[in-house]
Amino acid sequence: MKPKTSIILPDDYPRIRCVSSLEEIFNARSEATHGTNVVLFRRGNLAQNFNKLANVIGQHINKPAHYIREPFDDFIANLKRDIDWDDELEAAADFVATDMKTFAPYRGAGSALRVIGGNNDSDLQNYFHADGGLPWQSWRLMSCYNEPATEWLKNEDAVYDKDKDRYVPKDGATIYSMQAGDVWFHRRTTGFFEKLRPPLIHRATTPKPGEHRLLFAS
Repeated sequence: MKPKTSIILPDDYPRIRCVSSLEEIFNARSEATHGTNVVLFRRGNLAQNFNKLANVIGQHINKPAHYIREPFDDFIANLKRDIDWDDELEAAADFVATDMKTFAPYRGAGSALRVIGGNNDSDLQNYFHADGGLPWQSWRLMSCYNEPATEWLKNEDAVYDKDKDRYVPKDGATIYSMQAGDVWFHRRTTGFFEKLRPPLIHRATTPKPGEHRLLFAS
């Protein structure tokens, strides 16, 4: 049976804790119970044109996937020298730049703003998996700015395929999707503690050919 898909969060699902602000998401992470594997701030529809910003960056870089690790303000300043810039791009870039400053205390060594193209055949993990981490790296911060956003499964609806080192949905399972604008922390897999602190089973999504995703991952 083909899995169902939904952008609506499941009712009464104890592994997700929803909060109402960015400030609350950072505090709620430390207060989450062991069974919680997502702390989510759903910002709703954002007014900025992130599709346009993602496509401009992706077409300029011309790579299947590009990770922006330098200060975002510096990256945008250099980009402006090479392309026609307008008010829509400025508004979207300003919003992302503000997020990058807000997220700074929670960024790890591999943190990056990512631009993923629809023709990507590189290291995009478009299969269900759990992020690895050491015990002191139990949470990962992410934010999606445009569609398609990250998809995920309830832990009880995921079956681990040892041969392929990935998870597959059970028959009749629902595949849930984050939304553009969402910011969340999700649990990584941390070995011995995994049964007590189950990780989020999720996968990256691939945009249509010629289009690009814009997301942040710590």
